[in-house]
Amino acid sequence: MSTSLYAVVVAPPVPAPRGATLLRSANPVVEPDPRWMQGLTWRAQPCGSRDVVEGIDMCVAFSGFTTDFTEGAAPQYVPPHVAVALPCSGISGQTVLEETRDRAAALLDRCQTLGIADELWTGDRAIARGWPNDYLSESAGLDQPKGTTAQGVIRSFAEAEQYLADSFCAGGGMIHATPRTATYWARFGLVDRQADGRLLSKLGTVVVADPGYDGSAPDGTVDASGDTAWVYMSGSVDVRLGPVELSTGAGLDLSGIDRLDNDFTVYAHRAFAATFESCARGGINVSHTTLT
Repeated sequence: MSTSLYAVVVAPPVPAPRGATLLRSANPVVEPDPRWMQGLTWRAQPCGSRDVVEGIDMCVAFSGFTTDFTEGAAPQYVPPHVAVALPCSGISGQTVLEETRDRAAALLDRCQTLGIADELWTGDRAIARGWPNDYLSESAGLDQPKGTTAQGVIRSFAEAEQYLADSFCAGGGMIHATPRTATYWARFGLVDRQADGRLLSKLGTVVVADPGYDGSAPDGTVDASGDTAWVYMSGSVDVRLGPVELSTGAGLDLSGIDRLDNDFTVYAHRAFAATFESCARGGINVSHTTLT
C-alpha cells in the first residue's frame, strides 16, 4: 500500500468583495413577509424633483405626490434567482458532497453581486420571461440628457450629477458605471473611496462600480474596444435577498447522481429583488479617450 507524500488541503474561504459593488452600495432590505419572493409591488416614494416644490408666503408646499398602488394588483417586479454551480463526483462519497455544498454556498456569497448587478443593468432574465421588472438600460422611459453622443470623462460625470440633482431632492440617487469608467473618474479625483469600500462623489452621490455591469447601451450593444461605455443614473437601489437554497436537481443526497458517469452538479441559489423608484432614470455615453 503506497503512502502519499503530500497532503490535500482545502483553500481558506475567499472574503466577500470589498469594492464598490452593488450589494455593498445598495440599501439592504429585510422583508418580513416572505411572499415578496413570489412577486412584489409597492407604494412609491416621490422623487422630490425641483418641479414639485413650490414657495408660498407661509411655508414650503409639496405638490404632485401621487401613488397608483392598488392592493391585489399585478406585481411590478418578479424576483429572479441568482445561482452558482459546482461539479461533484458521486464516487467521492457523502463527505465530498457536503464539502461541495459548503463551497457552493461560499461561492454564491462571494459572486452573487455580479449576477444581481448584471440583471439590474440588462434585465435579460426579466425580458426572456416577460416580467415587468424595471432595469437600468431599458430604452423605454430612459432620459438621455446628451443623446447618444459620447461625453468626455469629466463632462459625463458632471452631467450625471446634474441629472440626479434635477430629479431627486438633495441630489439623492446613484450613478452606475463599469469598473473601467469608475477608474477613470477616480484618476481625476471625481470620486473617493470610503473606509467601507463604497465610492462617493465630491457631492456625496453613491457611485456603484460592480463587475456585473457591462457598460451596454440602451440597445444592448457593448463597445468591445472599451473606448466608450454607458453609465446610468437612478434612484437608490433596494436589494432583498431570499434564503440560500442548495440542490442537485434531485435533492442534496447521493440519489441525485447520474449513474452513467457518477457525476452531478450542486447548485447554490437564492431569490433576489433589486428595485429602484422608476420616476427618474437617465443614461449617458462616456468616452474614455476624451478628458473634458
